[in-house]
Amino acid sequence: MFKRLGKSVLQNNVFKQTSLKLNAPIQTNVLFIQNRNSSTGRGSQVAMLLTGAGHLDGSDITETVSAMIKLSQGNFTPVFFAPDGDAEEIINHMNKTVESNEIRNMMNEVSRVTRTKTLSLKFLREKNFEGLIIPGGGGVGKILSNLDEEGPEKFKVDEEVSQIIKSFHDAEKPIGVMGNAVYLVANVLGKQNNGPGLTLAASNEADIVKHLTDLGNKTVTRKAHEPYSDKDNSIISVPSTLYRNPSPIEIFFGAKDLITDMLSLNKGNVKDTVNWEFTQWYFLKVREFAKEDWEFIKKEVVQEIEEEKEKKASSSDSNTFELN
Repeated sequence: MFKRLGKSVLQNNVFKQTSLKLNAPIQTNVLFIQNRNSSTGRGSQVAMLLTGAGHLDGSDITETVSAMIKLSQGNFTPVFFAPDGDAEEIINHMNKTVESNEIRNMMNEVSRVTRTKTLSLKFLREKNFEGLIIPGGGGVGKILSNLDEEGPEKFKVDEEVSQIIKSFHDAEKPIGVMGNAVYLVANVLGKQNNGPGLTLAASNEADIVKHLTDLGNKTVTRKAHEPYSDKDNSIISVPSTLYRNPSPIEIFFGAKDLITDMLSLNKGNVKDTVNWEFTQWYFLKVREFAKEDWEFIKKEVVQEIEEEKEKKASSSDSNTFELN
């Protein structure tokens, strides 16, 4: 990746909690199992590619959560992926400055938003999913590509991300891109890079239109909440946060309609049952993840309890005295 350090140097990054019951059962994500018995008969997985938690340095949270809500409403299970490493640049979202001493693992950051296990990008395989969704955000230009650093002229998409996009396109499975994530598919599948060329939703801002068309694509003017479906290439795009300063409700409706269009494009290919081979593997990963964290938390709690006992004993000793 571009703005990415090596594998995380942060280990077992969890909050200390002293009120936990040490014998409590491990909580795991059972969403897959629940979906199997749903009234719609669907529980198919859709991959979401994320980079963190924050519109300036990771994935836009409003776009991400909006997509999650719509997928859940349609009884599709989102499975979350992120690069396995630390983001090199963390932005203070209050004053827009770089936090020089901050190190955050991208997979951990994504789990803050999704409340479940985030998988490494290396496990993302097109065959396990009905579609791919990429929300926008600062991570598109800092982590998934070098757009922010090099600009449109020397713009390159990370090779791993490029191969993922190509695999879904080759399989004719829909890809939904929101906000500035449109630049990723425009680069990978644009005629300038020997792709078929796409027709993409864009605001009427001249620099955005020029960038997309210079990569060998066409644009259709749309507002923040209005997606466009390139049915020939199964690419659905929505301007979202690239359209001036949209409200949360505009972002939500854009995500909702984008996913509706995505799933309608893949209507004939959606499986009636989930991919149970992948589901079992994922479920074991979640349990492994939860068990590791639980063992660490128990150790921390026990240590804090012992430290508290020592403090009380020390305090008690210092307050005792003998009468002569």
